[in-house]
Formats: sequence, C-alpha cells, structure tokens
Amino acid sequence: ADGDFGHRVLPLAYHVDYWNSIGWEDPFSSAQWSRRQERYAGVLRAGRLYTPQLVVEGRVHTVGSREGEVRRLIREALARPRPAKVEVSATASGDTELRVHAGATLDGAVDGPQELLVALVEDGLDTKVQSGENAHRNLRNDHVVRALERATSVDGSRGAHGEGDVVFTLDPQWPLAKLQVVAFLQDRDSLEIQGAAATPVAR
Repeated sequence: ADGDFGHRVLPLAYHVDYWNSIGWEDPFSSAQWSRRQERYAGVLRAGRLYTPQLVVEGRVHTVGSREGEVRRLIREALARPRPAKVEVSATASGDTELRVHAGATLDGAVDGPQELLVALVEDGLDTKVQSGENAHRNLRNDHVVRALERATSVDGSRGAHGEGDVVFTLDPQWPLAKLQVVAFLQDRDSLEIQGAAATPVAR
C-alpha cells in the first residue's frame, strides 16, 4: 500500500506459473496460485485468465496496471464496513519453524461458511528477468505469498467465532526480517473476504 492507504491495505501477490514456458521461470510461481486464480476467474466471471490481475476483497477484479481504477476500487473497498474482526500472532521457533495463531469473529451474519486462511508473505525480493516482455529488467517483488494454509472454519452466523493454529516450515533463504503473516476470513463459495489482519514475525 502507498501513502494514500497506509496500513489499511494488505496486498497478497500470488505468482502464477503458466508463463514459465516462455524461456524464463518465475522463482516465486506455483501451480497452486494458478489454480487459485482459476477459481477467482470462475466466481467473478472474468472470462479468461490474464496478468497482471488484481482482485479486491474477492469481490471485483481489474488489470493491475490500471492505477486509476485500482485506486478507485480500493477506496470503495475501504469505505465498506468489515463484517469480521481477525486477529493473528506469529512466533518463529528457531530458524526452521513458524507457529501462527489466528482467530476471527463475525459481527454480523454473512452467507455461508467461511474459511480462516493464513498466508506467509515475503518482501524485498529482486529477480532478473531473462525473457518475455520484461526481459533484461530487474523486478522488485513485495508481498510475495510463500505459503497459504487454512487455520479453521467459521459458520456464517452473527457472532460466530473460530480460531486455529498453523505451522509453517521456513526455507533458510527466507530472512525473518522480511516475512509477515496475513490472516483473512474468506467466504468458501463467493471468495469474498470479510476481514483481515497482519503481523510481523517475532522470535
């Protein structure tokens, strides 16, 4: 997020893998993230897969390079009340394990069951692109999702609460100072996000 939005926006960058056949492989890409985009495309009726795609609160999508439209969609999202309160804490156990506790409470009823998901995110990653439209460029990558796990489920009733624990195995190449954890409550079917919270990693 930039200065206009402060810490109210929690970006998550899922690097898809279907461009890896052009001669340069994105080191942060995953088939799991491509499948996640496919789910969004179906629910949001995007019609086709494209990049860079930006999805706001699981409700709307646009081309991520359209700055004016992106800012408008974020402003509209920030003006809406959050149906859920989310809390998260994360503590590293040595250099190989990260223990996360997350919880969510619904202030009002929503449609259907919700999933409390926890993403492990890394900032400050640089890559030298070898081919494609960004060939010979050095790209800065922030908010890169390294792992995504489900902490628990929450039903859609008013006042419903759920909490759970997630354990991430840490890669030695992921500096703890560049990691943060984002927890968010997402509708299982519509994929709308009801609330989110983030925390840095503590030892």
